[in-house]
Amino acid sequence: MNSKLRLTVSMISLLLALAVSNGLAQFEIGQTSTPPTIDGVVDASWDTLAMYVGVDPTTWTPSPDHQSLADCSFKWSAVWDADSLYVIVIIMDDITTTGVLGSGVDSWMNDNVEMSINDPAGSGNSVFFRFGYDRDGEDLGLLDSPPKATPVGSRSATTNSADGWIMEAAIPWSILSNDSVDFSGYPAIDKVLNMNVNVADLDIPEATGWDQLSGHVQWPRGWSATDVTLVATATVDDTPPAAPANVTSSNVTYNSASIGWDASPEADVLGYLVLANDAPKKFVPDPTATGTDLAGLDPETAITISVIAVDAQNLSDATTTDFTTGSTPTPLDLNVHQYAGSYATPFEDFDFMDALEAQPLGYHFGDANTSDLDLAANMKVTWTDAALFMQVNVTDESIQNTSEASPWENDNGEYHFDMGNERDGSSTEDAFENYDPNNFQYRAIPQQAWQTGSTPAPDWTGVAMATYDYYGDGVDAIGYTIEMSWPWSALNASSGLDFVAAVDAAFAFDLKVSDTDEDGSSAQLTWSSFTHNEQYKNDAEFGQFILKGATTGIASSELASTIRLFPNPANTIATVRLSREFNGTVTLNDVTGKAVIQRTIQHFTGDITLDVSKLSKGLYIVTFESLSGERSANKLIIK
Repeated sequence: MNSKLRLTVSMISLLLALAVSNGLAQFEIGQTSTPPTIDGVVDASWDTLAMYVGVDPTTWTPSPDHQSLADCSFKWSAVWDADSLYVIVIIMDDITTTGVLGSGVDSWMNDNVEMSINDPAGSGNSVFFRFGYDRDGEDLGLLDSPPKATPVGSRSATTNSADGWIMEAAIPWSILSNDSVDFSGYPAIDKVLNMNVNVADLDIPEATGWDQLSGHVQWPRGWSATDVTLVATATVDDTPPAAPANVTSSNVTYNSASIGWDASPEADVLGYLVLANDAPKKFVPDPTATGTDLAGLDPETAITISVIAVDAQNLSDATTTDFTTGSTPTPLDLNVHQYAGSYATPFEDFDFMDALEAQPLGYHFGDANTSDLDLAANMKVTWTDAALFMQVNVTDESIQNTSEASPWENDNGEYHFDMGNERDGSSTEDAFENYDPNNFQYRAIPQQAWQTGSTPAPDWTGVAMATYDYYGDGVDAIGYTIEMSWPWSALNASSGLDFVAAVDAAFAFDLKVSDTDEDGSSAQLTWSSFTHNEQYKNDAEFGQFILKGATTGIASSELASTIRLFPNPANTIATVRLSREFNGTVTLNDVTGKAVIQRTIQHFTGDITLDVSKLSKGLYIVTFESLSGERSANKLIIK
C-alpha cells in the first residue's frame, strides 16, 4: 500500500513492566534424608513442608471457565536430595478428566500439570515437563513450538482425592542438563531454580482441542517463572494474611466494573485474588494495590465481588461487595462517508485522515489489559467506488507477534464482514453457524506481512495492508497502526454476493483487536460485538456500515497552514499559535475519541495555552473547527 502515513498511531505511555520476582517472598525447597514414595499419596513426608498456593487464573485459554477455587486451584511443595527433585501438586478439581487419545486429538487433552525448570545462570531456556492425570508420560506429547521433548527418566503418579487429584513426581538431577540448561553443579544448599507450575483443567471428557479446556491456573502468576532456593529446611508459614478491608465497586457497566479495597497490612502479601460470584477473575500481583478493573462480566446480573489477600503459602478470608450490572447496549451503526479527494488513496490525504472521525472500540473482553494505558483502539473508515479503506490505531505497550504457525496468538486485528447484512442486530445470532459462507474475516498482524483469513478463506485479490509502529523517539509511548483496503470485488468474491457500493448501501461488520502480553495474558477489544464471548467464533452481533456521500468541510488545508502547535511532544503546557483570526472550537480528544479539553475561541489571533499536565501520556488529536465549517486536525503527544 503506497501510503504516506502522518497520523501514525493512537498511543499511551509505555509502562514499566513489573518484574516477576517483585513483591514475591522467598520460595524455598528443603532437603530430605528420606525421599517420598512416588505413588500419588500425601504421606507423612509431606506433612510438615512449605506448601505454596497457586490461584492465578489465565485469560490466555480461549474460553476460560473457572467457576470457583474448588473448580480449579492448587498447592504444591517439593524436597530434594542428591539424586532427585521430588514434587507434589495437590489440585482442587470438581471434575477429574482423562480425556481422549486418537488421530487429530491434542494428546495432552486431560487434566495435567506443566512445569518448567531452568538454571538462572543459563541462557533462559527451560526444561519442560507435563504430568497428566491417569495418563502415562509418553501419551502427553511434546511441549512448545518448536516442540521440546520431556527429558527421559522422571517418575510420576496420580491419584484421586476427596477434592480433586494429586500428582507426585521424581525428577533426577541427571536428566535436567542439555545444550542450553546447565545443572551440572546441582544439587547444593543455596542453589537456585527458576521454575513455574501450571495446572490445566479439562471438564469435558470428550474434548479434543485447546479451546475446549476450562482454563489454566498458574504459579507464581501468568506463564512466568520465579526463583526457588534449595535450602536445608524450608520455612513454613501457616498464618493467613489479614483480609483486605472496605471493598467497593464503581463505574459499573453492562460487563465491567472498577473494584477498590484497602490493602492488607501484612508485609508478606504477594497480591490479591478477585472473584465474581465465586469465579476467580483476576490475580493482581501487587501487594500495595488498592483496586483493579474487571471486564467480561455478565450483563443484567447480580454479582458478589470477593477480594482475598494472597501470601506465598496462605489465603486470607474474603471481603465482599455487591452490585448488579447494566443492560447491554444497542448494536452500532456507522455512517461511512465517501472519499472524494484527488489523491490515489485516502491514506495519502493527510488532512482528510486527520479530520476523519475516529470510532473507538468500546467493548472489552477478557480480564487482562483492562487499562487504556495497555490496550485501547479506534478506527477510521471511508470508501470509494473501487474499495473500502480502514485505518486502525492501537495503543499497546508490548507488541507480540512471533507466531506464524498460529497467527491468532499474535497481537492482531480481525475484520469480520457479513456482506449479506444478516447480523445487523435485528436477528438472534445463535441461529447462525460459526463460519457461514457470507461471514468471513481478514486478519492483519503488526510489524509483519502475515495476512490470514477464516473458514471459509476470504479472497485476497487486490487487498492491501500496511502497518506502522511507533517507539517514541524519546517519548514513552508505544502502539501501532494498520491500514487496509479491500476492493469491493474481493469482498464479493469472498461472500459469493454482488454488493454494489452506493450511497445508502449497507453491510454488517465488526472489528476485533487482540492483545497478547509477554506473560501469556490476553484481551480483545471490539467495535460492536458486545455479546462476543468466544474467541474463535464469528457469531456475535455485528454493527452496520452504511455508505454515505462525501462530507463537506471535513478538512481545510488553508486553515491548517495558519495553525502551529508546540512544543510537541508537550509535558505540562501545549501552545496553539493562530496566525489569522479564528472563530470556533478547539478540542483535544484522547485515544478513545473522548473530548478531554474543549475551548471556544471568538475572533482571536495569537497564542492559546492548553494545560495538559494532568493528562495521561500518549497521543491526542487536536481538532480545530471554525463556525464557517473549516476543519483541521493535528496530533499532539504528551510525555
